[in-house]
Amino acid sequence: MKWILIALVSLNLALFGFQYWSSTQEDGGTEETLSATLNNLELTASQQARFEQVGKSTPKKEPEKVLQCIRITGLKEGDSYSVVESRLAALEVSSEKRVVKQLSNTDYQVLLGPFVSQEEARTKLEEVKASGVESYVITSGQHANSLSLGVFSSLENANRRRDELFTMDISATVYENKRYIDAAILEIDAQSAALISDESISGMLSEFDGAKFIRFNCN
Repeated sequence: MKWILIALVSLNLALFGFQYWSSTQEDGGTEETLSATLNNLELTASQQARFEQVGKSTPKKEPEKVLQCIRITGLKEGDSYSVVESRLAALEVSSEKRVVKQLSNTDYQVLLGPFVSQEEARTKLEEVKASGVESYVITSGQHANSLSLGVFSSLENANRRRDELFTMDISATVYENKRYIDAAILEIDAQSAALISDESISGMLSEFDGAKFIRFNCN
């Protein structure tokens, strides 16, 4: 009986000791977790070194190269265009042509009329000449059967001439004329554009007034 009591006491002591040990281990783990949370989950020195090593060994992704084409403008059809195209071909640089209408210049014309017929316009022409004003009859186009009393490069000068004629009892009108030419645009694709430098293009365009080029991102 005595030995049974001793065994039970020993067993209780062992169980109590185990429970106490378990509780201290859980508390310790909780404290460590809490500490890590409060310190923004700071990494240990070994973990930090491991992450740094991974970062160094990870290859950096190179930025993608943007493909650029070339557009040449300001070329005149049948003139500078042919020269530039042949020079590009000699360098084995292929190009594609587009022809567009391009404003060349604007002038301002002082007109009297139009009249019902060319005969009436000629009669009025004699009256105008008798006043000492040089003129001629326009026989075709938008202003057919009108009298031209002068062409000027600026609106200011054209208006001045109109006002002078008004003092002579000649009621003229100023019209704006836009002059267009056929202009060629050359476009060079990305593959060919990579074969020629900006200096080379500038050199072949330098002798042509108004000719210029740009590089732009291809679609």
